[in-house]
This record gives sequence, structure tokens and C-alpha cells, in this order.
Amino acid sequence: MKLSFDYEEFMDQGQQLSAELDLMLESHPDDEELKETQEFLADRHATLCLLLDA
Repeated sequence: MKLSFDYEEFMDQGQQLSAELDLMLESHPDDEELKETQEFLADRHATLCLLLDA
């Protein structure tokens, strides 16, 4: 079974979430959960970039 996935749409959604997260971090810079979420999104973005290049 082959899965199809729209990487570009997923990347666009990730960028939107990242921008919203950046705004939230500006008003709550010490929020550890937001920082962890930001790190998670950055890791997933890097993984998707690798998959797109493959």
C-alpha cells in the first residue's frame, strides 16, 4: 500500500503554526511548553525538508 501525502500543504501549515507560535512566544517568552513546541516544529520541518529532497 502506497501512501500519498501533500508535503507542500503540510509545510505551509507548519509555517503558519510556526508564525503563530512566534507571536505567542513574544508575549510569553518564559513559557517552556511553547519553547518545546517550537523545537518540535523545527525538527519536523527539517525532517520534511529531507524527505522533499529525497
